[in-house]
Amino acid sequence: MILKLIRRNIRGKPFRFLLTCSAVTMGVMFTVGVFVFTDGLRATFGNLSEDIEGSIEYAVRTRIDFGDQDLVATPVDPAVADTMAGVEGVAGVQPQILRPGVIPIDATGEAQETTGPPNLGANWEDTTSNPRVFIDQGRPPQGPGEFVLDSEAFAAGEFVVGDRYDVITPTGLRTDLTLAGTFFFASPDENLLIGAKIVAFDTATALEYINDGIGYARVTFEIAPGADVADVLNRLGGVLPDSLELVTGEQLVEEREDQFNDFIDQFRTFLIVFAFVILAVSAFVIFNVFTILIGQRIRE
Repeated sequence: MILKLIRRNIRGKPFRFLLTCSAVTMGVMFTVGVFVFTDGLRATFGNLSEDIEGSIEYAVRTRIDFGDQDLVATPVDPAVADTMAGVEGVAGVQPQILRPGVIPIDATGEAQETTGPPNLGANWEDTTSNPRVFIDQGRPPQGPGEFVLDSEAFAAGEFVVGDRYDVITPTGLRTDLTLAGTFFFASPDENLLIGAKIVAFDTATALEYINDGIGYARVTFEIAPGADVADVLNRLGGVLPDSLELVTGEQLVEEREDQFNDFIDQFRTFLIVFAFVILAVSAFVIFNVFTILIGQRIRE
């Protein structure tokens, strides 16, 4: 009897039946899609974390008790890099700067800002055997009058290698700078940035333009071939100030993954709430439809 009523109502009100099915299907699909999408994002950003930090053996940075290291920690004194370079067994000492707020202005006068990830300023890494920046066109920056752009930022604006442009930095507008080249970030074959745009200067210029000469975000280093790792780390610990801490590349990868995962979790929560709203509306529609149907059948 019930199946007969169902078939009769489907034939009599096919449009209502399709709308009801669509509401249920969309709610379920959206909920499943949220989990599939965010799991894919988690895997993508996990690989990106490895690409960004995986080449680092060890790093020295300011010690903090809590908070985001990138936002809270004070810069590392530039003299620390020289001290580290003088420690026996330490090789490839590479200061690193990576800070938001550096924006290139293209030939049309338009500031090339991003709509998602921040615009970043960095220093060109040339004293390590495992750099994260690789020339695509042109050459690395040399001196305070030059800069380079990541390949995505270059393609997004009206730029020509060799021409002069202005760049907005945290310490003020820098004018008439030569674009020396373009680069890939985190891979020698492709740019692995996801939406961000990076302007890079040579280390001395980046220190002045981006951090106002105060210091570096961190200083990475490698252990010289054949050196005893424990002895080198002990010697290094003996010359570093107590305000600094030594971390491994594995720790940096884990921290970067945690940062990405926190953002993904917040994003997924928002999408799940939206999906539940759709499911609630679908359930309300279904309830009302069947209430009407039952009332009609009772009257019949």
